Amino acid sequence: MKLLFNFKIDQLYGTKFLAISGDIDKIHFNNKFSKNLIYGNKICHGLLLIL
Repeated sequence: MKLLFNFKIDQLYGTKFLAISGDIDKIHFNNKFSKNLIYGNKICHGLLLIL
């Protein structure tokens, strides 16, 4: 089976999901906090990857 669609998860999409989910973990939206972690950048909410 091959997926026939793709989408980009940008800052606006992530911010909207943050408001809906209430997940306020800094790793998802704070550049200053996230740059010192293992990935060096913000990471996507896991739930967004299965939508």
